[in-house]
Amino acid sequence: MSDGLIILLGGLLGIVPGLWAIFSTRHKTRAEAASIISAAATSLIEPLQERVGDLEERVGVLEAQNEELSRQVMEFRALIRQLWEGVGILSRQLEQHCIPLGWNLKNYRDTVEKALEDNGE
Repeated sequence: MSDGLIILLGGLLGIVPGLWAIFSTRHKTRAEAASIISAAATSLIEPLQERVGDLEERVGVLEAQNEELSRQVMEFRALIRQLWEGVGILSRQLEQHCIPLGWNLKNYRDTVEKALEDNGE
């Protein structure tokens, strides 16, 4: 073998450990990065899961309150409807007996109709 070829082979063989070190370090760095990212994600996920649980609980409470308030609104609308009908009957009876009304139904009609509107509830 020629001296040049031996030097070339020696140089190439000398490079192998260096290349091995580069590739193994690169793999190790990626593994460490993946581990760090995983730990960071876990540390972020746990508080978020707690927050989501708290929010789900709050939503449940608000939904129950909404149902109760909707039920109360419906009851009040029924009561307003009954009272308005009673006011109409009473007004007609008073007028039939020539007793002047102490109120003007026109002043209240719009307000009562608005209160009895069904807004998709």
